[in-house]
Amino acid sequence: MEMLLEHYMLLENLKPSGGNLIGCCPIHKGTNKRQFSVNPEKNAYYCFGDCGGGGNVLDFVSKIEGVTIREAGALIQKWFSLGGGNENGGKEKRAGASATGAKLARQELAREGKRGAGAVVNPPLTFRLKGLATDHGFFSERGLTAETVNYFGLGFCNRGLMRGRVVIPIHNEAGELVAYCGRA
Repeated sequence: MEMLLEHYMLLENLKPSGGNLIGCCPIHKGTNKRQFSVNPEKNAYYCFGDCGGGGNVLDFVSKIEGVTIREAGALIQKWFSLGGGNENGGKEKRAGASATGAKLARQELAREGKRGAGAVVNPPLTFRLKGLATDHGFFSERGLTAETVNYFGLGFCNRGLMRGRVVIPIHNEAGELVAYCGRA
């Protein structure tokens, strides 16, 4: 989020307040200096003013640029030289980062250094949810076969914190389970 705020030249207009940055809302061009709040640790923002907008980095770019979430992702990828490809299949990375992208990457590395070298931001879970019902109507209503539900580890949870929710496991790049999300 801080990289985006710098990209839009908004970072200098926001003031620290606790762990957040606050200022006027750049989305609806607000004038109240306390209505827009950014939590850099969570990469999230919220406007307490007229637009009432909030969300993550994709939501922010989508609102500022007036584009879809997908288009916002493509813009972020382009601005910060985030690999991901070219028109020929998407595996080649750009040869070099832009000056802004390189500066922002150094800032991110410095922030990671404050958290401690080698700190794992989202470590693998030490447990798996058990006893998930894979035959819940939610899946069949959406055309998901039992094979697909089992392949992705989906299920309906009947107990614990995720009780009453369809559970979706989230894996990191290495394929390790790092979280679950649930849909009521």
